[in-house]
Order: sequence, then structure tokens, then C-alpha cells
Amino acid sequence: MKTKSIIAIIIFVLLIQGIALAQEVRIDPTTTVTIETGTIMDITSGNLILESNAGGDVSLIVLGAIEINNGGKTHAERYLPGSAQTWHLLGSPVSSMTINGSAFAPGGNDDFFAWYESSPGTWVNYKNSDEPAFNTINGGDSFVAGKGYLIAYNTANSTKTFSGNIIGGNVTFTLKNSGSKLWTYESGWNLMSNPYTSSIDWNKANRSQFQDDFVYVYDPNKSGGEGYISVDGGAAHAYIGPHQGFFVIAKTTANNQIFNFSKALQTHEGGNFLKSTDSQDILILKLSSQDNFDETTIKLSEESDFNRDRKDGIKLYSFNSSVPQLYSISQDGIKLSVNSVPDLNDDTQIPLGIRIPNDNLYTISVQRNTGHFASNILYLEDKVLNKLHKLSSENYQFTAIQGNIKDRFVLHFGATDIHENDPIKILNIYTYHKQLNIISDIQQAMLEIFDMQGRLISSKSIHINGKYSEMLKLLPGIYIVRLQNSNMVKSKQIIIQ
Repeated sequence: MKTKSIIAIIIFVLLIQGIALAQEVRIDPTTTVTIETGTIMDITSGNLILESNAGGDVSLIVLGAIEINNGGKTHAERYLPGSAQTWHLLGSPVSSMTINGSAFAPGGNDDFFAWYESSPGTWVNYKNSDEPAFNTINGGDSFVAGKGYLIAYNTANSTKTFSGNIIGGNVTFTLKNSGSKLWTYESGWNLMSNPYTSSIDWNKANRSQFQDDFVYVYDPNKSGGEGYISVDGGAAHAYIGPHQGFFVIAKTTANNQIFNFSKALQTHEGGNFLKSTDSQDILILKLSSQDNFDETTIKLSEESDFNRDRKDGIKLYSFNSSVPQLYSISQDGIKLSVNSVPDLNDDTQIPLGIRIPNDNLYTISVQRNTGHFASNILYLEDKVLNKLHKLSSENYQFTAIQGNIKDRFVLHFGATDIHENDPIKILNIYTYHKQLNIISDIQQAMLEIFDMQGRLISSKSIHINGKYSEMLKLLPGIYIVRLQNSNMVKSKQIIIQ
């Protein structure tokens, strides 16, 4: 038997024209409401107003039904924090709302974009009259349920309102991947949105159609400057806020397949935005300059690989060009915001890339270091200055000029300190652009290089003292580097390309 719950929060509004009275039902921001299965919220007159402010949105889960009589509608507010022209990703929690004539219709100094996945991926402006036109790729002038949009208005801290019938049931979204390339920006990126007036938990979603477990949410209020946050659906509590837009990467095989948003994803947890996941083995590094900074995360996961896999999150840059960017690079050369690796040892090296907004002094620091990471000494190699810095002891400051730099820094791990009188422990032997690099705590050693037939190519005594480098005049191929002294012998295979 169905029951009706009559909401008694009624506000009378005096209308100047006609001196008429209207009734409204308002729910305060951050209030959580669940309409249980078999229950009807019955509003006999007026509208249902879901308020929003800087504190957050209403969290409303409709398992039963809402009846709004006498021409009333649901008005779901969305507070857009930030200065004028701040970027936001969002989607509509009401069905079939027309954009033209609404509060979301962009004015002359506003922007409203839809994402067109087709290679190489294109932002299509609502005001664009050329092909591909907005109405063509959007399927009309209305908000599409489950689809995300990129907006920026020339007003600070504005509030916009979605008006219509609230979405309470399941929602489908057609995924697109127009090309065969994986792990790139060129195909498979889809801009979706949470279609509900509550958070959803991406951990509960069927993620088999996606190239990784992550959703990529743009946070205009991100600490250190606006930018993307990678929310790991492979971990519990991967919350995405009400009507929040986000990117996913569809598999090639998922092209034109349907993804289903179900009511089972809904939750009152997570508040207005999202919750960062936790891990016992995690390292977070920070690149900062003055008030702006960015962070990158490295995790331990036995299910991962040193190449890019579904446990890794792709790096997406901030729309704010004044925010520095920091990322790690997988073994197969992919820029990552979250890099999951299977293990750590003295041979492990993780390249770090940076994007520098202007010529300045910058700092790389450790923000979090737990579990197995904490049992290792962290070294930052600066290839430009040919310097090895103990990052686990103190921050590293450097100057850099504007631009993208992906081959300056490498992160190394060691169980012993190269500056202490501990037993000998080689940290790494590797090559980069035909340059041989040796990182070790030993002082003197004999360096020998052999080809794959075992023939000695070169032999010399070298002084290391932390780091040794030399350019190799070798033909492309596979070689063996052997380092030895009276206390140890270590060999490592290298590849010259």
C-alpha cells in the first residue's frame, strides 16, 4: 500500500503583479531527504525548491515518487562558486529542460560547451553556428540526462536553477570511442554527469566499459588552484556530487554501447562534491610556487603494472594556466595523475613531468608518505643539474622557465642512505637517450660494458659518489653493464635505441 507524505514547509510569496499568493516547498541546503519506496511526496500547490549555497546542495533520493500538482515544478538550484569566468562541469537533474531562455543560456560574455568525442575531441560552443553545431552533437536544445557540460559565466558566485521533473529512475548514456588508440586524449573521452539530486558512488558502478577505474572531476575550488581530481572507483567511497559533470574514458569496444546509471548508485554520503580515497601505501608529491600548487599520487597495488593500466589515472591539466602541473610518467610514456605500481626496489625509477606557467622558483615536496613508501628513502634526480637530492629529508627548490618539461626529474627509492656508512646498496643503473646513469652509494668501481655475445666493449675505473653519467657511443641494441669493486658485483641489462 502506497502512503503519501505531505510536506508542510510552506512559504507564501507575495507577487506584485496581480497581488496573488503562491505556495512553495523549500528544502534547505545540505539537508538529506529520502522518499522511500511506496511513499509519495505530495505537493498540492506550488513548486519544490531544492536550495543551494556555498555550504552545499540538497541531497534528495527518490525511491518512491514526487507529485507536484497544479502546474508546479521542481527547481533544483546550483551554486557556482568562484570568480567570474570560473569553469564548472555539470549536468541536469531534471528531464528535458530547454537551455534557451533558461538561466543557463549563455550571454555575450558567458560560455557553454558540450564535448564532441569524435577524434581528436572537440569542445562545441552553444553559440557556435558552424558544424559541428551544438544542437547537432547534443541532439537538440535541451539538457540530456547523464550528459555533462562545461560552463563559465561572467558573474562571481552565481546561482543557476534547473526546472522540470526530477530524475528519479534509471538513466542511460551512449558511450563513444571513435578511434582505436588507447590511453590518449584522441579517443574514448566521454563527458558524463551524475543525473541525480544526491551523490553517487562510482565504486558501485559497472566500470567494465571503461579503460580505467577513474572519473575525472573538475574542481574550481581545488586547493592550490583549480584543476581536475581523479576519483578512484576501484576504491570504496568514490563519491561524485549531485548533478556533477565528469570525464571517463570508454574502451574501443564500448563504442555505441549503453552505460546505465541506476538508483542503486545513489547515496547521501560524500556531501556536495566528492571524497578522496585512502590507501595504506601511498606517496603524494607537491609542486608549488607562491599560492598555487599541484599534486600527483603514487600508490602500491599488486594488481597494477609499471605500464599504464586501469589502476592508473590520466593527467588532465587545469583550465587555469597560472597553476603549475605535476605528474608521473608510466613506463610506456603516459602522463598520470595517479600512478599505481606493483612494487618498489632499488631499481625502481619513476619519471616526473612538470608544466611551468612562468619563469620562477618552484618547490617539490612530499605531502604524504605512508606504508611501504615510508620505509624507503626518496631521492629526486635533477637531470638538468646532474644532482641527486634526498627528498624524504627536505624539499627541493629549483628554477625553471615556462613550458612543459617531461625529462628533467626522476624519483628513486632506496632502503639505505647514500650519504650514510651503511652496507653498499646500488640504487639504479639505467640509460636515457644513450646516456648511462648510475646512482649508488659506492665511491669507486670498475665499469664494464658487454654486448649480448659476451664481448667486452669498454672497461674503465669510475668515481660515482651518488651519481655517475656518461654518453655511450654504442650502436642500437642490448648490452650488459657490470659494476664491481672489492665488495660487490652488480650487472644490469640496458637497451640502446
